[in-house]
Amino acid sequence: MVIPLVLQKPEPQVSLLDFGENSLTFTVFAFAKQLSDRLTIIHELHIDIEKSLREQGITIPVPQRDIHIRSHVQKP
Repeated sequence: MVIPLVLQKPEPQVSLLDFGENSLTFTVFAFAKQLSDRLTIIHELHIDIEKSLREQGITIPVPQRDIHIRSHVQKP
């Protein structure tokens, strides 16, 4: 994946930071040609990463939560 707004020197880097309960935490470093391109680059990186994961059959885990609903009727 090549994003035109990202500089190739220094090279982008990806590091595994942590093993979470339901996730792996990575950090991605990429250098922009201009600071004003930052949000566009972040968006494009997120889209490309999600697409690559989907193509490889890798799903992102979502924590499961149990919700218990109690009904309580107030007396007038």
